[in-house]
Amino acid sequence: MNEVKRRGLIVKVYSLRNLTGLKRFGHIYYTSKRMHYVAMYVNDEQIESVMEKINKLHFVRSVEMSYLPDIDMTFEHALEKSLEKTEELA
Repeated sequence: MNEVKRRGLIVKVYSLRNLTGLKRFGHIYYTSKRMHYVAMYVNDEQIESVMEKINKLHFVRSVEMSYLPDIDMTFEHALEKSLEKTEELA
């Protein structure tokens, strides 16, 4: 089974009535009624075209892409620095 790379999108909307229009672009996993935004996952290969299409919808205020996959989550350097500090203190 192939693993599909996905990326998160935060879509700020004027009204939550038109959520069915967003469902066809990806998987919606959270909606905030009070803050008027939708969090959803979209295939990473299609992210640019989907963002353009979503941004053109009349009920959408703005679209932001998640940068979590771009962040280096290895903390080797942080551990080395903390070990050096503990050795200096000892």
